[in-house]
Amino acid sequence: MNRIFATLVAITIVSMMSGAGVALAEIPEEVTVGGVFDITGSWSEEGSLSRTAAQYAVDDFNAYLVDIGAEWQMKLLIEDSQALGPVAFDKVSSLNSRGADIIIGMGFSSHLQQSAAYVDNHNMLVISHASQAANLEIDDNMFRLVPSDSNQAPAVVAMIENAGIEVLVPFVRDDTWGNGMLNAVKEQYSGTIPDEFKYATTNLEFSAEIGTLDLRIGDLIEEHGADKVGVLYVGTDEFLTIIEGTKLYDNVDNVRWFSTNTQATNEALFQNEDAAEFVDTVMLTVTKQGSTSANHVTAHVDDILNATSERAPSQYTYASYDSVWLLGVTILQTGTTDISTLVNAIPLVAEHMIGSAGPLRLTDNGDLAYAEYSILQASGGEFVTIYDYDPATDSLIDVGN
Repeated sequence: MNRIFATLVAITIVSMMSGAGVALAEIPEEVTVGGVFDITGSWSEEGSLSRTAAQYAVDDFNAYLVDIGAEWQMKLLIEDSQALGPVAFDKVSSLNSRGADIIIGMGFSSHLQQSAAYVDNHNMLVISHASQAANLEIDDNMFRLVPSDSNQAPAVVAMIENAGIEVLVPFVRDDTWGNGMLNAVKEQYSGTIPDEFKYATTNLEFSAEIGTLDLRIGDLIEEHGADKVGVLYVGTDEFLTIIEGTKLYDNVDNVRWFSTNTQATNEALFQNEDAAEFVDTVMLTVTKQGSTSANHVTAHVDDILNATSERAPSQYTYASYDSVWLLGVTILQTGTTDISTLVNAIPLVAEHMIGSAGPLRLTDNGDLAYAEYSILQASGGEFVTIYDYDPATDSLIDVGN
């Protein structure tokens, strides 16, 4: 356990105690932390794995506390947000009433947006493992251990324009994240976006949306040619259900499809025969968040999760594990659970930490600073890396496959 901690934290002790004369809350024997994860709903596979990663991280951190003789432990209270913002808000308020003023998880940006006022009014702290919406790049009590989509959107646009797509049809999840990505792409895309297709986060069936999309794509193919028309999909695990629904239509699989890094780790796309055929036919091309060289913390997380799940850890899974350690180390080094002190200390502690996903350095707005992307394309039952995105030149670099 000491070896894991040595990688997670540099040998730098951060003295974050508040100014003289200010009494801080001492660390209680049991520090209660709320965990809000999408255990059911449209992102249940990733949500469940991220929940498991967080629980293992708590177990690892508590074992470390025992090793060093610390007189406190961390307790994680887990709630299911069902991939819905209003439910996430209810869970945050419920957890707060049970003594948790620190929350981890909160995978969707809509979760953060709908809970923001409550978090601020009740002086709470949130560390999200997956929220990426660019409009949440604000200085507040909510940290995000993934990069903002303001970094990903240029890579998405470069990917689409490199494919020669002149007419783009967005098909997006109608929430803070989906709309945020759509708006970021619209600001930078040089082609035409004649229509926007959105679906409610509560949808379980998509025939109406797919039917309308298919008709519009047919018109655009006649007007511009199939090679000039593309679909940008922004959504989560419901993509599999959407693909199943496309079998009844003629036009949707005659154009290229593109998506974001959420689909880059969606292994179900290749495990389902119909989905595998669809993504191959439409040459599904996606962005994927890069990572620094793996370390033995990465290997540790891989080992414990691979023993319990068939789904490989993603950047969100790693961020869930790392969020527990970032929180725990900050409490340990400041000697307090005072929220204001922790909020001020977390960026400084993160500056000196390396987690399972790599360096945890944060931006001024509390998002993960490290942001590199590759471009992957579905081919022969897997995603193959075809380009790296260079943000300095806003261009794609052929990796030579």
